[in-house]
Amino acid sequence: MRLSRTVIRICSTLFLVSSLSVGCATTETITDSAANSTTKEQKKNISPIDSIPREPHGLGPGDVFKVTVFGQDELSGTHRIRTDHTIDFPLVGTIKMEAQDVRAIEETITGKLKDYLVNPQVSVFVTEYKSKKIFVFGFVKSPGTFAYQDGMNIIELISLAGGFLPNANQNGTYVTRTIKGNETKIDVAVQKIVEGRLTNLSLQPGDIVFIPESIF
Repeated sequence: MRLSRTVIRICSTLFLVSSLSVGCATTETITDSAANSTTKEQKKNISPIDSIPREPHGLGPGDVFKVTVFGQDELSGTHRIRTDHTIDFPLVGTIKMEAQDVRAIEETITGKLKDYLVNPQVSVFVTEYKSKKIFVFGFVKSPGTFAYQDGMNIIELISLAGGFLPNANQNGTYVTRTIKGNETKIDVAVQKIVEGRLTNLSLQPGDIVFIPESIF
């Protein structure tokens, strides 16, 4: 009788261990499946155009920017770059702005103000671009030249151009961009962007957008 009870206990223990092992295996499989599902979902929205470099671009005549000097309201204000690439700044006088981007302008004004202020804090925000252009050609309703706007993307530009013509090859759209002195062609599947399958493409001054005709 003692032997029978011992055998029963051993069998029960083995059954319990086996059940726990199966349960753990099932949990791990579900977790891995969920992880794989998440990975696929994340990859769906990753676009090769996310890695396209954006080069800093200098401001030019007609461009307008706002300067904020922390704690110095009398030195803060809006400036338009003149045709000779200069502005007049309080205390400092005339400052040359030729081919300077936002960061360079901040550094230039900060350097000038150090002769008058202790540790000046300067920020610059562009409010209007006049010297920068973007071009769109091909099968859109109103092809031509458009003023660049900070943060503009390809969907906004196509909307400004009146949208696609019926025979446009939307997913055949491409952008020609100058990167480090070399022209680079960037393929942009616009329809996939509209459908949320790819991220939007931010444009930069000088970009040339072309929409070809569909062959179907």
